[in-house]
Amino acid sequence: MQLNTNKIHYGKIDEVLFSFKDLEKLIKFKPSTTTKNFKATFFDNPSEELSFNWPIPVWSSDKDSWPIKEIKKFINSSACHYKDCSRVNKKINLFCKKLEEIYNKPVDCHIYFSLNKKLESFKYHNDDYMTFIIVQEGTLKVTVDNNTKILKEKEFVFIPKNINHKVESLSEKRLSLSFVLYEGDGKFEERDWITI
Repeated sequence: MQLNTNKIHYGKIDEVLFSFKDLEKLIKFKPSTTTKNFKATFFDNPSEELSFNWPIPVWSSDKDSWPIKEIKKFINSSACHYKDCSRVNKKINLFCKKLEEIYNKPVDCHIYFSLNKKLESFKYHNDDYMTFIIVQEGTLKVTVDNNTKILKEKEFVFIPKNINHKVESLSEKRLSLSFVLYEGDGKFEERDWITI
């Protein structure tokens, strides 16, 4: 999938890399749902900081984890995302590896999802890195450089760095992956997969 990195591209991949069943497992795994990795987007008050203090003493490893009750509130009212997910499953890890081999850039994966129609992940913005956005479930309205397209399951858009874009869900449930190609040469991390 060698693409001209200075142009916007649309296409389709062969298989779904991550599902809502996978997401349910990730959400329930407490170490992955920390204040650093799990974010919710509130546009009524974008400067609102999400915070939570456990009312009772907890293990030190839990102190930065969101309780399930709080996570449910976020999921039902906003677009949410996980950062740093390049090794969350074997398919995503292999896709990151392929991108790293093709573009010789470190790659990470972010998982975006919402359960409400018409929720944007972010307002119109641009990034200082290249991005692949791939729909895993649902339908997205993607606006890139003032051009709007509808993307469905397994369809993607490649966005060069510094190009304005935004994503909006057109379906009740939406799940997408954003593969970020950072500046610099080489690999983000080792891509060997451990099998036990």
